[in-house]
Amino acid sequence: MKQQPVVVDLSADYRFDTSGEWVYGLPELHRRELTTRNTGRIANPGCYATGSQLGIAPLLPYLDPARLPSVFGVSGYSGAGTKPSPKNDPAFLQDNLIPYAPVNHIHEREIGHSLTRIAQASYPFNARNPLKVQFSPHVAPFFQGIALTLHVPLRLSMSAANVHELFKDFYRGERLVHVTESAPLVRDNAGQHYAAVGGFAVPPHSEGGASASLADRRAVLNVTLDNLLKGAATQAIQNMNIALGIDEYTGIPTPDAPTMSLE
Repeated sequence: MKQQPVVVDLSADYRFDTSGEWVYGLPELHRRELTTRNTGRIANPGCYATGSQLGIAPLLPYLDPARLPSVFGVSGYSGAGTKPSPKNDPAFLQDNLIPYAPVNHIHEREIGHSLTRIAQASYPFNARNPLKVQFSPHVAPFFQGIALTLHVPLRLSMSAANVHELFKDFYRGERLVHVTESAPLVRDNAGQHYAAVGGFAVPPHSEGGASASLADRRAVLNVTLDNLLKGAATQAIQNMNIALGIDEYTGIPTPDAPTMSLE
């Protein structure tokens, strides 16, 4: 049988597609859809959106429906576009950090939209109550890499060990998502094809279950990834491999363990 052409679009044009012609390509969360809906058209996720979804997805059943997850993101200036501006000027960025698009960034909308699509009807956020997030992006002086700090409000308080185990179970067997105990760092992840999730923390008085205060019922975690690789090109190769029916990781280095400076 002749192989149909496969298109992987790295722009944001089809990430919100509702026509059924395009499949959203974050394999760790949408693998079943990618393998069963062989449309030949795949919308590659955004870089910030990839890391943020990987950091929130395991906690979807436990989210507080009255509060929104918050993501503080920092990217290297390779993610700041090709049009010359202060955001991609190394001299201006030296010893600097530039906030931009503090509300309604397209990745802010993409995170909520795409996580809602995988949420079960029993989850606090679902198709009838779509998830939204608060996202604050920044540009840093380094060239490539993304660091995210996520604050995730929970219905019930959990220990840091509970959250860590939850993430290990969720991503067990995933060769491009490494779950770590300590916080991953940008310099360790730059140039690597995987995302790293770790640094799990909870407030010190968050063992009170549903009776714990709102401020205590939350989890904090860190995600790093290379915006040019797992946030773009590596993920495109994953998606292309799946669409062609070959091993998902063909052509992608998959180390057994991540590089960690803090361990």
